[in-house]
Amino acid sequence: MKLSEQRYRDQYSGIAGSMTERLQHLYWALRLQYSGLDRFSIALYDPANGVLSAFSCDGESRQVLAGYSAPLAAVPSLQELVDERGIRVVNDMRNFRSVDSSEHTEQLLGQGYRASFTMPLFENEQLMGVLFLNSHQIDYFDDTMVVYCSLWGHLVEQVLARFREDIPI
Repeated sequence: MKLSEQRYRDQYSGIAGSMTERLQHLYWALRLQYSGLDRFSIALYDPANGVLSAFSCDGESRQVLAGYSAPLAAVPSLQELVDERGIRVVNDMRNFRSVDSSEHTEQLLGQGYRASFTMPLFENEQLMGVLFLNSHQIDYFDDTMVVYCSLWGHLVEQVLARFREDIPI
């Protein structure tokens, strides 16, 4: 090794394991960059019945929202994101109380989450699910974070697409 170079171990080389283990590893890597991300969750979409169901979650709300599901059509704000392939950032979720008082939102607010990043996940043109990132901090997501989290979300898409047959929907 030359004196002017440094070498590092590739933390991601040869990552093996289940889809859940890979998703947890991706979340760990994201938290290294943004330690204020307190929750990561994916709601999987079942095209046969149009329902989004909580699938994977890391954070305090893991047990509270286990088994949560809702028809995508019953959540117009998510349906709009899916239709436009957009990303939504809400930097003070308390504003939803007057607009969207869903069980999901109330549970998260009750646990102190204040900021939210939401991104639909696709494989080609097919919706696979919706990614949610949350922080206890108001105004947590800035423009730079949105770009980084979007890129990270596309990595999550790749993991979901790779393990599509293993997804319990």
